[in-house]
Amino acid sequence: MKYVFHGIVTVLLFLGFSPKTYAQLTPADSVLFNSVFKSFIYIPYWNFPAQWYVNDSISSMQQLQQRFVADFPFTPLDLDSSTVSNIVLSDLTYANDVNIGFNAYPWIYNQTDPVMRMPYMLNGKVDTAYTAFTPSLAGGNCKTAFLLIHGNGNNTTSELLQGIGYACLHCNVKSQCLQHGDVYTYCKPNEDWRAIYWNRRKLNEYVVNYCEAMGTNYGTNYLIETIALVKALKSKYSKVIILGISEGGYTALLNLLNTEPDGAI
Repeated sequence: MKYVFHGIVTVLLFLGFSPKTYAQLTPADSVLFNSVFKSFIYIPYWNFPAQWYVNDSISSMQQLQQRFVADFPFTPLDLDSSTVSNIVLSDLTYANDVNIGFNAYPWIYNQTDPVMRMPYMLNGKVDTAYTAFTPSLAGGNCKTAFLLIHGNGNNTTSELLQGIGYACLHCNVKSQCLQHGDVYTYCKPNEDWRAIYWNRRKLNEYVVNYCEAMGTNYGTNYLIETIALVKALKSKYSKVIILGISEGGYTALLNLLNTEPDGAI
């Protein structure tokens, strides 16, 4: 069923895409949007009615610029030896607005209520980290948490949750970890339910280039988000282990140097 779903998504996205000029866009902005909104979104919302995304579709250049300000508030100056202690956490709570869709279509991730959000503050700047949560198969009051961090790719949070893709080439990572503890699967900015999208397409690598130009580096922001998540998990669990692959492995290394988890791979 999971592979069928991915095939349906690909076909529907291909058939549904038609470049055109949209209201509130200048001709120049329309040309830009058609050139940078090129990646597949993770669920075709027009065929599976639900609120699958934490933000609405972009409709203007101003909205796109505002999204960058909101989603990427940090610069490299915000990342130093005091980052962990300076992060002020809010509660890690279920993203009920997005989970309504997953509860209606539980076969997508083979579970209900997967998405959680955690607002936090650092150096006067506000951000929200997102992760999927899958409770341990052992049940009860679990004391061990795993944080999975994927590498480059499109909608890789879903790949980890569904046990497919290059991160799961040799085993279903999430399923293996569930034998020993609760699993949190980090969702990067502009991926899966965090997509910045327009006209049924998601923003491509333009997101990285724009952040670099503005000095609010993509990597800096998502590293700080994972640091905030580990800090939150350490306050809740007696043992926290980070698993990262490819670019996510580099993130895990930089994270552990700051957060000192119980283990990292």
